[in-house]
Amino acid sequence: MSTRQKLKSTKTCIDNKTINVFLHALIIFGILVISGVGTQVLTQETKEYKENDNQASSQEKFNLSAGIGMPEHLNFGICYQLEQVQIGLYIGSAPYWYDPDEFAIRTLSCDLRYHFGGLSKLSNRRPWFVKFGIVYIRVQDNEFNYSETHTLMLVPRVGRDFNFTKQLGAFIDIGPAVCLYEKNIPPSEYSSSLCEYFIIPSFGIGLFFRVFI
Repeated sequence: MSTRQKLKSTKTCIDNKTINVFLHALIIFGILVISGVGTQVLTQETKEYKENDNQASSQEKFNLSAGIGMPEHLNFGICYQLEQVQIGLYIGSAPYWYDPDEFAIRTLSCDLRYHFGGLSKLSNRRPWFVKFGIVYIRVQDNEFNYSETHTLMLVPRVGRDFNFTKQLGAFIDIGPAVCLYEKNIPPSEYSSSLCEYFIIPSFGIGLFFRVFI
């Protein structure tokens, strides 16, 4: 294998240009967070409302989650809650049911969420949140020549929960996805790549179900 092919097979982004882009993305993300904090003042409810809410959901510990996003694809997971902090673990895949032996995408991700801003009569968990996640993506392509692409991405987002009942709700979040690492096996310039750009848009949307213990 030539030196040039080795460089193509593994991509890392550490030059000054990509660092500047990353800093600009963090600034934009900070503006989104500040905007979310500003909604706290507009969505404050009465003290009695908050006390009733805390009594209604003080035993909430776990959430079951199902959603779709980029780069997580279709995913399922579980979150553990400690006051306003959540820790989640998810597995995902792309729905290539027509011929999964030819092309398959699988993901494994984890995240840390901090909830803030606003109140809800259905949960003591505040609806707005910031999230920092890590997503691993494995793409297998058997259509022509067997190849695998392994990608690791940092996914910081800001989002919001929408409570339908005391147990059922939905979420949506947006932010950048930052490429940390990518490797093609065997090396090929024709392999699929999520790291063609250092930063790409990302989003997530789904449903959650609270488990009370």
